[in-house]
Amino acid sequence: MKTFLLNTIILIFIIPFCSCHINTPKSDLTKEIVEKTIQESLYPASNNSDISKTTLEFHSVNIASPHTLGVDEVYGIPAGTTINPVLVSFTSTNRTQDDPKGQALYDTHDITQKYLFYKDEFGKWVLDIVSSSDNRDVEKRWWSK
Repeated sequence: MKTFLLNTIILIFIIPFCSCHINTPKSDLTKEIVEKTIQESLYPASNNSDISKTTLEFHSVNIASPHTLGVDEVYGIPAGTTINPVLVSFTSTNRTQDDPKGQALYDTHDITQKYLFYKDEFGKWVLDIVSSSDNRDVEKRWWSK
């Protein structure tokens, strides 16, 4: 009888812990994937030319634990999708050479932005920009000398 009670007590405590770990979504999202996806999605190389070029300098990439969306769609992401909240800080510098005197105009944005990263139906990483109190965009402009 003691063995039965002891086994029952052990099962009562072990089963909930095992099921939590089994259902925790795993993610292979890395800092490099975040940076590459932001570059390709929001600042593609096709936008660069002899007249205009945008460069990014990443300062921080904070990837939160992934979780699976419940029964409701969020930001157009289907229910049941595993999402990865990410907070990124970077500087975007756009150089425009459109001045007749040959001076370049630099337009710099110091950006802190929250994103939701997830894999689309083809297994490719995509992102959605999220409205957040953490979001900031500070702009500076100057002409080259």
